[in-house]
Amino acid sequence: MRGTRRLASRRRSSMQVILERSVMGAPLTRILAESRQNAARNAVRAHMDTLWQFVTQYGYWAVVLGGLVEGETLLILAGFAARLGHLDLLAVMAVGAFMGAFSDVLLFSLGRWRGKQVLARWPKVLRYRRRFNRLVARWGMLVVIAMRFMYGMRWAGPILLGMSDMPWPRFLLFNLIGASLWGFLAAGAGWMFGAAAQAMLEDVQDVQGWLLGGLLLLALGFAGWRAWRTRPDGANGTSG
Repeated sequence: MRGTRRLASRRRSSMQVILERSVMGAPLTRILAESRQNAARNAVRAHMDTLWQFVTQYGYWAVVLGGLVEGETLLILAGFAARLGHLDLLAVMAVGAFMGAFSDVLLFSLGRWRGKQVLARWPKVLRYRRRFNRLVARWGMLVVIAMRFMYGMRWAGPILLGMSDMPWPRFLLFNLIGASLWGFLAAGAGWMFGAAAQAMLEDVQDVQGWLLGGLLLLALGFAGWRAWRTRPDGANGTSG
């Protein structure tokens, strides 16, 4: 009997709290939504803290990884680390550009020598083939420079170019130009964003805490813009 009464009392207390919050203008749905938002913000902050620790601990090796896997976030953070004196900005740009170009050369080689096997194993590449061919026909070698800024094309583009009749020297030249531009913009964004933050906040520790979230929003916004600008055929519900 006592256990039953305690359980009933707990249920009444829980319902009373919910009703009180609802009356005060905070319905249960809003409470749950705020809880999810707080959890998402905490997850983002934890992720950024992890990436920041990775950059500050491993330095240029983190930049190497960022260049290999198209890690704009890592390069942006490395640019900010250079602003704080942990790294050299020109070295960050150079390493990021070189590794970005190197990863594209590997993908180009994969398309040149194993193109059919790649399409058989990863048919997703075909989703971008028609659109990519149209871009190449319209813009020519400028696509080689810009493909790393296009969502999906960063990986599919070099493979598809390798499957074409594009000469190696031409690809290497324009790919290096595109990689250099990418490294300059990504690392430079971290440097400039950090400079703006330091101009507003005097305490460097406060700058770091405030800036990490802003850098992630910058990287996510850039990735979202690329995703919207470079949608595969059929993504908007139309055909052809």
